[in-house]
Amino acid sequence: MHRWPRGRRVELMRIESITLAWFRGAAESVALELGSKSIVVYGENGSGKSSFVDAVEHVLNNGRLGHLAHEYSGKHQEKGIINTLTPKSKSAEFRIKFKENSELCVEIQRNGTFTSSGAESVAMNTWDYQRTVLRQNEIADFISQTKGGKYSALLPLLGLDQMEVAAENLRQLANAVEQETNLSQIKFRLGDLRNKRTSIFGEATDSQVSEKIENLHKAYCANKSTTTAPLARCKELEAELDIRIAGFSAHQKTHLTLLAVANLDIKGPVGAVRTANGNLAGAMELLITEKLEVLKTASRFVGKLKDEKAVKCPACGQSIAVEAFRTHVETEKGRLQAIIKIFNIRETAIGTLCDTLNSLRSNLAKADIKSWLDGLVERGFAGKFNYFDGLNIGALRDSCAEDDLRKIEVNLSPLLDAATLAAKNAPSDVQQLVTDKRSVEAASAAFEAETLAGSEERVSVLVSFLGFLEKGIRAEIRLQAKEVIVDISKDIRAMWDILHPGEGIEDIRLIAPDTSDKAIDIGLKFHGVEQDSPRLTLSEGYRNSLGLCIFLAMAKREAAKDRPLFLDDVVVSFDRNHRGMIVELLDKEFSDRQVLILTHDREWYT
Repeated sequence: MHRWPRGRRVELMRIESITLAWFRGAAESVALELGSKSIVVYGENGSGKSSFVDAVEHVLNNGRLGHLAHEYSGKHQEKGIINTLTPKSKSAEFRIKFKENSELCVEIQRNGTFTSSGAESVAMNTWDYQRTVLRQNEIADFISQTKGGKYSALLPLLGLDQMEVAAENLRQLANAVEQETNLSQIKFRLGDLRNKRTSIFGEATDSQVSEKIENLHKAYCANKSTTTAPLARCKELEAELDIRIAGFSAHQKTHLTLLAVANLDIKGPVGAVRTANGNLAGAMELLITEKLEVLKTASRFVGKLKDEKAVKCPACGQSIAVEAFRTHVETEKGRLQAIIKIFNIRETAIGTLCDTLNSLRSNLAKADIKSWLDGLVERGFAGKFNYFDGLNIGALRDSCAEDDLRKIEVNLSPLLDAATLAAKNAPSDVQQLVTDKRSVEAASAAFEAETLAGSEERVSVLVSFLGFLEKGIRAEIRLQAKEVIVDISKDIRAMWDILHPGEGIEDIRLIAPDTSDKAIDIGLKFHGVEQDSPRLTLSEGYRNSLGLCIFLAMAKREAAKDRPLFLDDVVVSFDRNHRGMIVELLDKEFSDRQVLILTHDREWYT
């Protein structure tokens, strides 16, 4: 009978037996009788002892085995889970019987799907795999992971995963708000509108711009509506100016078109695209554009998944749970969010450039300036016109590299310069009308910017507020994580001292760096010298010991639930002198827990 410390409340969990049939290495029904006790199982490599641990993992990970996660295992890992020699009339199955006589029964179909029943009160599928099972291949994995990987692995074990979910949801919500409202495009558009205003009105105030439009409205629309709304006046002015332009003579229309060409700005959009290209190149790896396109496709693909439980990864062929795939896509979208913003700004800048090029092409196609164009051909502009005729403006939206920008500058800037020179001879009435039309367009842009600025401010405030909430939660995560880590580190050091007494490696501890929101690392002293990472000085055997200590320290935090521990061949990574210490460690720290150890080391077992 186990003796519990007085006052301690536990949720007693003991496994009586695990029975397999046509599951993994088991053929006909075979049972591992535990009798609700701790036990060590010896078996040579390939004898099938790990199949019993596989059954436990199958329950804990909803039908998935981590070591079978590859392209050859099948959609539901059926090629690895079901015994190769299973008769057609049989199904793979296993049963886990608990001390209180409840029994969990799992039946696995030929395609890997499964059904389970029984032992509802045990709720074994809610047990944490990382605090229940440790395999030999996993023992040092934690040590070699990045700080972010350690954070992701430990956060659920620290009991802070729900807070991380809340913080991540806020981050994704902020990103979704930005995407749905096209905030980056709004900001770029707002900047473009403000530039148009500045180019015509300089530093004029809103009231001065409104006064300018009021005077133009009186001059051109004296008999029109008496509206006082600035934007409405702009619309009436634009309509009236278009009517007057339609009545121009051929000579006036020629100069009108020349002025339209001269007023086009190529250098500004080219410069904006060039800047965006530079920003994008500095923020992304070589294949980021392809990744973004794949991500867009993946997002659309995920949206079409309905009742499917798993999907085959198009990259590696591995079968992935749909929910996991959805999470992966969202995580990648979040990770690339900063680059996506730059990408969107670049797309907007390219769009502005393409719109300018389309306006130029439209004006150059007008019969009003044919004679002027013919004169330019005679002056050696034929090559520039040939370039522009062959330019695929639509293709620029997909790819606008530095070579494209250079050719645009070399070939089209001289055309605009020539138009500017010719437009100086335009009749004064045409120049005045064009000037007034540009003023109206710039004023309209200014008034539009006012409305847009209000929308931009509201969205930016919301995004900032969501970011503020996320930072608050992450700050609380760091605070609580540090408190929990202190307690866990004490257990890790105590267990290490049992395994490696007086060996010069001390002050082992988990660390939550202040420089990162999502990072956990391991610190220690090696013969009195502080080490930033155990990978710098610890041998593979020592790292394996450290991995075992961290696993057991985490498992110890589950003591109130008193769930069994499964250690699959973990002793093989320890030398002869330290293997005996494992028994001492387990006896001291887990004498009141059920522990199942599987080993192929006959000497240690004996």
